[in-house]
Amino acid sequence: MTVSSEARLAWRKSRHSTQDSDCVEVAPDRDVVRARDSKVVLGPALGFGEAPWARFVSALK
Repeated sequence: MTVSSEARLAWRKSRHSTQDSDCVEVAPDRDVVRARDSKVVLGPALGFGEAPWARFVSALK
């Protein structure tokens, strides 16, 4: 994934995040969910398939 293609994604943080905390941002991208460090927006982003991401989020709840 290139920086330009990452820039088009609609990144979001949890509403529980604060401005000064370390957060993970997520963005849907075709058939994967991208995740990145909110402090390093031009850094790498991980990609997770929809089913593994759903299991991860479910486990957090």
